[in-house]
Amino acid sequence: MWIERGLRPRRERRSGRGPFRGALLRIADDDGFTLLELIVAVIIIGVLAAIAVPVYNGQQNSAKESAAKSDLINFKTAMMSYGITHGGSFANTQTGNQPTPGLLTPYGWDTGSPNTDLWLNRVSDTDFCADAVGITGQVGWRITALKGLENKWCSWP
Repeated sequence: MWIERGLRPRRERRSGRGPFRGALLRIADDDGFTLLELIVAVIIIGVLAAIAVPVYNGQQNSAKESAAKSDLINFKTAMMSYGITHGGSFANTQTGNQPTPGLLTPYGWDTGSPNTDLWLNRVSDTDFCADAVGITGQVGWRITALKGLENKWCSWP
């Protein structure tokens, strides 16, 4: 019957060694992938990886920048709340170039995101200026009591 259809019979060969010799049957026509097929598959995976890695890094950088902006907005909210409860004054909120530890905690600010560097650069009775950067070496963001986010650093008076 297989001769009439033009099919050839599958040859079976025995493989294996030891006490189970001959117990495993293998079809002679299924010898696996050729070297060329494997090389093509590896090249395709390499091309896909070359496309995906830069996109992933770009998304990470975008997330870090968004975290820096969000931290500045949250910081401004806490500073404004502090100023309102202290008669409009931002005095005594700065220790070095950082907010005084624990001072803004009741107003919703603790430390911000772990990947964001935030500096409180300038504080007066009626104004403050804070910088944040999400990606080291990039131009950061600033926020003041009177303005919103700006893509530049605080300048000293």
